[in-house]
Amino acid sequence: MDWIARLNNGPKNLGDGLEVLHWSYASALPDNVTHRHTYFEICLVGECGSGIFTVEGKPYEISSGDLFIARPSVVHRIQNHQRPLMELFWVSFSWTDENKIAGSELWREFSNSSVLVRRDEGGIKTLWQTLKVFAESGEFVGKDTQLAALEKALLFEIARHGAPSSERSEALPEADPHRVSRLAACYIHDNLTRKLSVEEIAAHVHVSPRHLSRLFLKFSGVSPAQFIETTRLEKAKQLLGNSNRSIKEISTSCGYKSVHHFTRAFSRHTGTTPAAFRRTGKLPRKESPKIGEFV
Repeated sequence: MDWIARLNNGPKNLGDGLEVLHWSYASALPDNVTHRHTYFEICLVGECGSGIFTVEGKPYEISSGDLFIARPSVVHRIQNHQRPLMELFWVSFSWTDENKIAGSELWREFSNSSVLVRRDEGGIKTLWQTLKVFAESGEFVGKDTQLAALEKALLFEIARHGAPSSERSEALPEADPHRVSRLAACYIHDNLTRKLSVEEIAAHVHVSPRHLSRLFLKFSGVSPAQFIETTRLEKAKQLLGNSNRSIKEISTSCGYKSVHHFTRAFSRHTGTTPAAFRRTGKLPRKESPKIGEFV
């Protein structure tokens, strides 16, 4: 099953009245005919292609990295300029009652906005790619809760971009910042054996990546990426000192893709190699890296 099929076989109702109707992807989208529909359709131009998005007879230039919005009942058409044809990601969705949606003010702004095309700052593309990787990975088959969280995070980020006040500080509903920070830290600890992205963690705790970064700086004094690496190294130190597992096994269990990358990171942050630390249990030139405390 490919990633689009898995998404479309997954959860449709994301809660709070938000419903995904269909996920779609085309590596080379042909020109389509003028049409309309009763739901929202959000499109993101991928790595290649450019063209015209015509809305009610008015043309808008679109190219790689542009997000464009086909609103309900609005006549529109997508046409390519020339080859290569556009790579396009898109999702169709609606909501049954916007007053039930957490962050309903944002959704009202999005619904009433005249914004049709907006440049993606990178967050939407990253979330879409994260969703793709998540759906492709057999490791996550059946975990509908995590899948729905990623989908919801993407839709909220889309709503933020499609609202008139595009510089809103929050794309997602308010939540207790201390609880969110601790939950994010627990998620990191629980998933150290694999690659982690800020976007994935933010989606899990239902905040935007930007807001998650602010929370980590406030409550731990470091960025999410620094927290992840420090947590990996703390776990590695514990395993080096308290187990007979090989350095290769420890490297893998701490989420490094090779012993070489593990050794470089360990040496850079501690001033000694994993093998030397195992022999002595000491860090010769600097203090042991500490994980920021959430207080």
